[in-house]
Amino acid sequence: MRITAKADCAESADELIKPVEKTIRDRLGNWVYGADQETLEGIALKAVERNGWTLTVLEAGLGGELIRRLAAAQGPFLGGQVLTLLPTPAELFSLTEEYRSAHNADLGLGVAVHPDGEKQDVYFTLITPDSTQQFMRPYGGPPEYAPTWALNHGLDLIRKL
Repeated sequence: MRITAKADCAESADELIKPVEKTIRDRLGNWVYGADQETLEGIALKAVERNGWTLTVLEAGLGGELIRRLAAAQGPFLGGQVLTLLPTPAELFSLTEEYRSAHNADLGLGVAVHPDGEKQDVYFTLITPDSTQQFMRPYGGPPEYAPTWALNHGLDLIRKL
């Protein structure tokens, strides 16, 4: 979402934007993750850092994009691995835990997109010092957008820690 205002100067435009932004944030709550130049990966890594944790990632079906974005964001990201085979949910959990442990990371995130005809199933594993989450989310949009949807959903999981 973008909020714009036309004014004589940037400061005046910012003043016009403030009440609109406040209303949007009040209505959308935790659905808003940042403003201006902030990225979802940057906000997610700030959440990891705020907890004093480190993160590793395993991904399948995302083309390495999740790892690239986290690496570029500069934060407590210890690395990731692109899986060439699509793991089952149980395998995704095991591999995520093995990779997390091998790198002495506090968090392990595993994301795998499984194509299934017209829809894709996306499997997630999130291992934290406090809990483990494993779940599947169906994605029914255009198949070429499934990896981006899965990537953003994974980053959003981390952001909400």
